Amino acid sequence: GISDPTGAMYIRILEAEGKVEFTRLVGRSKMFRLKK
Repeated sequence: GISDPTGAMYIRILEAEGKVEFTRLVGRSKMFRLKK
């Protein structure tokens, strides 16, 4: 299950990607506001 190294790595990768997507969305919203 989650105790497996591969499972832990997979979860970490998903979390990292989620954080990247969130920062991208925040950056886009900030840029959009600046353009306005």
